[in-house]
Amino acid sequence: MPARGKSYISHKLQHYLRWIGYNTRTFNVGSRRRKMNTDSGANFFDPKNKEKSQMRDTYAMDVLEDLIEFLKVDGDCAIHDATNSSKARRQMLLDRLNKEPNLHLQVLWVESICNDKELIEENIKLKLQSPDYVGRNPEDALRDFRERLAMYERSYEQLDDTDNDKSYIKLINVGRQVIASNIKGYLQSQIVTYLMNYNVVPRCIWVSRHGESLAHVQGGILGGDSELSKKGHLYAAALDKFFSIQKLEGCELWTSTLIRAKQTSRFLEEKVSKLVRLPALNEIYAGACEGMTYEQIREQMPDEWEARQKDKLRYRYPRGGESYMDLVGRLKPLIIELERKTETVFIISHQATLRTLISYWINCPQVKIPYVEVPFHTVLCLTPTPHGCSEVRYEIDLDSFQRGDAVFWTSKEIFYPTSSWHESDTREIEKSYKGMVEVSRPKY
Repeated sequence: MPARGKSYISHKLQHYLRWIGYNTRTFNVGSRRRKMNTDSGANFFDPKNKEKSQMRDTYAMDVLEDLIEFLKVDGDCAIHDATNSSKARRQMLLDRLNKEPNLHLQVLWVESICNDKELIEENIKLKLQSPDYVGRNPEDALRDFRERLAMYERSYEQLDDTDNDKSYIKLINVGRQVIASNIKGYLQSQIVTYLMNYNVVPRCIWVSRHGESLAHVQGGILGGDSELSKKGHLYAAALDKFFSIQKLEGCELWTSTLIRAKQTSRFLEEKVSKLVRLPALNEIYAGACEGMTYEQIREQMPDEWEARQKDKLRYRYPRGGESYMDLVGRLKPLIIELERKTETVFIISHQATLRTLISYWINCPQVKIPYVEVPFHTVLCLTPTPHGCSEVRYEIDLDSFQRGDAVFWTSKEIFYPTSSWHESDTREIEKSYKGMVEVSRPKY
């Protein structure tokens, strides 16, 4: 059914699967319909209108052909984002997929059911922001969409006991109840685990790199368990004041187990509802390169240096070291936990670890993970929304803090639309300016 969060679920699942390493793409039937300039008023969705029904089926099958072609070329997982609300439509899709035995396809149906009237009304309001209603009078758009819903209700058939031969998951009222049936293999189990834990409660995830360390002052020594420098200790004090100004008391605080992260968080620990030290948040392990600078690696281990330059994402430091792909695996349980959380969480960690975490929320492709900017003495506020993720970046000015200025940071907000990194339409929605940013927390 429309207004049940299908496209939201599709895009969330797409970028989670991309983040963990599966080449995934969503194929949206509504986008194809709009591309064909089809009149999409409520009458277009009347199940009794054979001509319109045939057109809808044609669009669904055309999109399925694109999906199949993607899987034939280099795709690992593809999502057919459409209502597919009748048994006949679902069988038609399966019949076509069964004609591709060489692809060894596994099909998992995801049904989003919502009978909570308040949730439905919120989803309807969001639906009115879709391209179908751009420029239309809000009252007319709302009336048309309600008529569209009534059309779908006439032909809607849920997955039921007759579908026990199919793999499927039902999400009821945004995951308040989950029914999974006939789940097969690793990937399907990963999808089920993810969908069982995500939620749409508006909340913020705050992240900060630890303050400047002595190892950094000494030339950027990799790894180790260095203490903070004088400037790093000053940042810890500034972070304490910033924390109070932003009214973050009572949130959860997660840090790595390393000294520089603990020292950065020391003034915050009495202000939070829960303090968690997580080894999973520790910096990437550099193996044989621990204690070296990058300049020393380049001079003493030129082959390793060259290998890292060629593929920074997959390069693994020698003798038990880690790669960024290893960090994805290490942080995957934390992403699931953060998706499950409804409370605000503040994370203090390290450059490579935060690059990997942040890349998930801003839907960054894997190849760009090692290049996500996480500078010292900067706090990021990430706010997931139905259409992407807002990032507010607060650059702390330590000189301003020492002078006692009431506002000692500059702020910039960037909004990353759902597919921004893949469609090159990341939008900076606020210019950098001195002072606070009012973070938008839309209702879902």
